[in-house]
Amino acid sequence: MVRSTSSTPSNPVLNLQNDSGSELARVQQDGKVGIGTAVPGTTLDVNGGLTVRGQESVVSSMTVLGAAGIGASGLSAGTLVVRSTSTT
Repeated sequence: MVRSTSSTPSNPVLNLQNDSGSELARVQQDGKVGIGTAVPGTTLDVNGGLTVRGQESVVSSMTVLGAAGIGASGLSAGTLVVRSTSTT
């Protein structure tokens, strides 16, 4: 168990750093997780590329800022493309 002694929501409970002391990821007191950002604005905030393998589900809503593609490349900003490689 990792427990924080801070009562400030934005203080990290867990802070991962590289050998030079630069922050790589954090878990904050308020439950927000930041990867590549010291100031996560949502439950999971990733600054950089993201690869998800396996089954993905969006239960409520998803906002695409920029371009996103599944099975696609060379997309323009504001584009969401989902392509299936399945023949069934």
